[in-house]
Amino acid sequence: MISAKYRVNKLIEESLFNYGKKLLTIIFWICFQGTAWAQNSTKTDKGSATSNSPVIVESMIGSKGLNLQTIFSKQLTPESRFGIFGIADLYGVYNTHEQVFRNQQMAQTHLTYRIAKGLNLSAGAFFENHSGFRPTVGLQYNLFHKNLHLLLAPRIDLSQTYNGEILALGEYTSRIKGDWKFYSRVQGLYNRDLKNNLPSVSYIWGRIGASYKTYRFGVGGNFYWLGPQKMTENNIGLFFGALLY
Repeated sequence: MISAKYRVNKLIEESLFNYGKKLLTIIFWICFQGTAWAQNSTKTDKGSATSNSPVIVESMIGSKGLNLQTIFSKQLTPESRFGIFGIADLYGVYNTHEQVFRNQQMAQTHLTYRIAKGLNLSAGAFFENHSGFRPTVGLQYNLFHKNLHLLLAPRIDLSQTYNGEILALGEYTSRIKGDWKFYSRVQGLYNRDLKNNLPSVSYIWGRIGASYKTYRFGVGGNFYWLGPQKMTENNIGLFFGALLY
């Protein structure tokens, strides 16, 4: 006779599998649409750096599991104030007995409106494998200065626990020789359950290595603090990324 605990575990596994399929569909849509927009923008306005913004795909093979992240940001047309911003993260552990509880999936897609140089309003949907879909609004600020890129993206969910979140990212590159560059990045996130005034998730990611043309690679580390108890989940390994135009 099948136990109730077994049935619950099977339902959890099936739900996570279905969420995983939805998330992979979102990721493929992001990559396909982002590449199509980039190609169209290049034809329309070859001199516009903004319209040629690439889709960023990065994977890290770590000590505990595999991380995958995709990021894209596109204008609807080269002259438009409206655009699309999306980010998706996948983390899967190697231990099959812990995958149901420790695997993490997140994706968000926003319609953006430029209100000033580098500053956008955003509204869209956020998905996370444990809490599902939520409508969300926020701001995005990008600063490009010589070899430095800074991104600040605060947002707030409009349903359920009304989580507030801020994402910060800093990249620094410097030319070594020819198409070779030094590459480094620090990325941090803090997310809080505002309804219950409890920490939800926070992390710090670090990357250091080199880039060659549109490719990046080196060593990286992802350090998570999860839930009110701030349980740690750390992953250290090698990363490889590519810019898809």
